[in-house]
Amino acid sequence: MSKNSAAFSVAKREFSAAERHLKKMKECDSFEDMDIEWRGFLVSIEKVWKKIERAGVAVNQGRFSQFQKPYKLQKKHDRLLSYILHARNSDEHSVQEVSGYLSHYSFVPMGIVSRGMGKPDVFVPINPSGKPSIQMDMKFELVDVVDRGQTYSPPWGNQAPGPMSPIEAADTALNFYRNYMNAFTNEFGA
Repeated sequence: MSKNSAAFSVAKREFSAAERHLKKMKECDSFEDMDIEWRGFLVSIEKVWKKIERAGVAVNQGRFSQFQKPYKLQKKHDRLLSYILHARNSDEHSVQEVSGYLSHYSFVPMGIVSRGMGKPDVFVPINPSGKPSIQMDMKFELVDVVDRGQTYSPPWGNQAPGPMSPIEAADTALNFYRNYMNAFTNEFGA
């Protein structure tokens, strides 16, 4: 087995591991489980990059450098891909959180605003003891990370206001790496 195919086989295994972490993230019902899967995803997905790099250099360093150039630029300038790299580095090389959560909370509405055609808005108080509270589920979210003294903020998602969810981030990153692996296979026949 050549160095190229051995390194690419490891890259494929790490990609499968990243897919499993994403699948498990979708099934998590606790912060601790989600955090474990997110950290596992970060490690696995960055290993995909490194192993493909090793495979490419083993085949033809000059040709691989030209092949990798647009992907490297995209990874550097894309907020999500850059964030994932630095979140992984922060997790591996420092003592800091790479995720956070808002726990279950509830609140009781204290009133409503009554609107009428041609009339000013009027606040109408509600008796709190007579109204049910509004329940909000736990939300797992990405947080700012610091890598080598620089702070990296999570990108904003497309599905809800605020930072991208770890599931949306992982899914988007997997698409990039899947395309990268497919292009590598087409170019170098791994």
